[in-house]
Amino acid sequence: MNRYNFKSIIAGLLLTLLSSGNMAPTFASIDVTFTDVAAEAGIELNILSQGAAFFDENGDGKEDLYLAVGGFISGDNVYYRSRGDLTFEIATAEVNLIDSGPSTMDLVADFNNDGLMDVYVTSHDYLGIPNHMYYRQAGGSYLDVTASTGTGHQYESHDAMAFDYDGDGWLDLFVASANHMGIEPNALYHNNGDGTFTDMAVVLGLDLSEFYGMGGSAGDYDNDGDPDIYIANEFTDNVLFRNDGGTFTDVTATAGVAAAGASKSAYFEDYDADGWLDIYLVSRFGTNQLFRNNGDGTFSDVTVSAGVTDSQQGRTMGWADFDNDGWLDIFVCNSDLPGSNEFLWHNQGDGTFIDEAIAVGINDPYYSDGLSIGDPNGDGFMDIYISNQAAMDRLYVNSGNSNHWISIAPSGRTSTNQAGVGVRVTVVTDTHRQFREVQSGGGYQSHMSLPVEFGMGSSTSADSIIIRWTDGHEEIYTNVAADLYYIAVEDSTLYPFSLPELAISATPSGSVIIPSQGGTIDFNITLENMSGNTLSFDIWTEIRLPNNISFGPTINRALNLPPTIISRDLTQGVPAGAPAGTYTYYAFVGDQSQQSVWTYGSFDFTKSGIDGSTSGFVFPDCQEIEIFGSVDETKTVISPEMKPPSPNPFNPTTVVEFAIPKPDHVKLALFNSMGRKVLDIVDGYRQAGQHQLTVNAGHLPSGVYFLRFEASGISQVSKALLVK
Repeated sequence: MNRYNFKSIIAGLLLTLLSSGNMAPTFASIDVTFTDVAAEAGIELNILSQGAAFFDENGDGKEDLYLAVGGFISGDNVYYRSRGDLTFEIATAEVNLIDSGPSTMDLVADFNNDGLMDVYVTSHDYLGIPNHMYYRQAGGSYLDVTASTGTGHQYESHDAMAFDYDGDGWLDLFVASANHMGIEPNALYHNNGDGTFTDMAVVLGLDLSEFYGMGGSAGDYDNDGDPDIYIANEFTDNVLFRNDGGTFTDVTATAGVAAAGASKSAYFEDYDADGWLDIYLVSRFGTNQLFRNNGDGTFSDVTVSAGVTDSQQGRTMGWADFDNDGWLDIFVCNSDLPGSNEFLWHNQGDGTFIDEAIAVGINDPYYSDGLSIGDPNGDGFMDIYISNQAAMDRLYVNSGNSNHWISIAPSGRTSTNQAGVGVRVTVVTDTHRQFREVQSGGGYQSHMSLPVEFGMGSSTSADSIIIRWTDGHEEIYTNVAADLYYIAVEDSTLYPFSLPELAISATPSGSVIIPSQGGTIDFNITLENMSGNTLSFDIWTEIRLPNNISFGPTINRALNLPPTIISRDLTQGVPAGAPAGTYTYYAFVGDQSQQSVWTYGSFDFTKSGIDGSTSGFVFPDCQEIEIFGSVDETKTVISPEMKPPSPNPFNPTTVVEFAIPKPDHVKLALFNSMGRKVLDIVDGYRQAGQHQLTVNAGHLPSGVYFLRFEASGISQVSKALLVK
């Protein structure tokens, strides 16, 4: 992969030359299917779901999910952390994203440019509760900064957008007001760069206090380098504001996009790959509309000719290339009128679309009021989350096909905000050219994942990727391999996101059925460092209960591991009071403080019944514990040797060190004063060097014990006193 940095005009000439071969192939039906896995993923029944947002909260490369709950009444928002296997666990309280207002939408962006994703929650305001701003802290939790930032908009809101309207490198915040309760102006909060915001809507003419703002989109429709705003209004005309370098001009009439009606949602995207942003508009009553950008400041209504005449009660929508053929498709959520369903308009590549929703397995006849499109399983094919008001939410997972893809997350460093919002990315192959702009928020009660994803069809690489940063300067990368997720750092590099080369497995070694009176699970954890370098990380284990709540960690250790394979046999106690059902035991590797999972191993076990009350039960720490102690291979070892435990006396843990001169089978066990073995600590192959490990005797009574070490035919015993 090569990188170049030219002036914008040179890059523009190159694009023109490359686009001359942008021929649109002919497509038939879509060749992917969707399966609803919400229940299997652990998504609870959210009968008051409103907005949804896929985003990578902890930077582990796996998209998490945040739901706005309530609408007309108070409800508790829910944060689902991805486990990395397309299942989620509730971690709302853990990250302090507890918001009990009548919430409608979640907006994700980095407002303070610290590289961490913040969350803005809009409110229906029926109960007088304002919108809330939450900044993510380095420790992994969120802080409510609504008051200090001055962003507590206290009008009914269903949509918010983050974009840098004045090009100062700080994300600003636009909030649309529905105006159902009286005169409710929109807000445009200018980011002052010092932790505060100033509402500039009135000054810039964007307040529209007598309009009914429901949704909208921010994007550079006129290709002049700054973000414009299209606002979808219910019962009044929609409005297109052209950004003229930090001020705005209403160009609705000349652009031809007023479309008076009951509009709910709108998004900019370039559906015909001509280099100009088009608009799809969703209407609550009447027909949705597709406006094609003519490239001269005007738009043409091509709804009929494009075949997208959806006249159901529309709620919201999103764009994505669901089959990765290189052409953007449209997904529309509708209400629950008899015979209604969502629409998946498959782009045929010739300016027309065909509805393929039923054909691909999407059947959701419910009142759908929120949407997020992202890639929570990381396979490069976009999945769909639908928030339903009076039914189970849907998580439709894309089956994928043989087409290729590229996903890019721009990250500003000099002139551009760190989240890369507003950056334009163009991908060019030998037959096709397409671009996306990074958008945060927009639509109606919707938030799409921030990385921009491109379908590549049969192309296994991009001839070039052109990145236009928000100040207009461009960078070009050539010969970029497909089927990877890239991070583009401003004025630096484009590199594939990858996690450290570690592999972990968790395998039961005995019965996986626990009787009602409780018992133990014996299992093995094997961990391999394949990177070629010593890596520092955490290993921890958690148990997912039948109700999808996680317990743990039952193991939690920091490791400094050289390139090697280590294997441990462990035992986990299961209490009698634990409820009946299927459990999953997870062994995670990553950054435990951030709950950032790099990789994991898991197995299922079943408890057949309950013996006693299920209230207050606790899973003990693993009973057999050489928990991945450290290994020092740098010191010369002459013969096998075990040092006395320290501390001694101990309660309940002590550290044991032993050394072996060559790779060998090691046995280390703990015996009581009667000579009975009470704990197997090590019984397996170990690499040469000095080993340090922690022994946990928390399950044993006070008394005199003996540690017995065996290796290469040598046996050594050391006395240990457990005092509780």
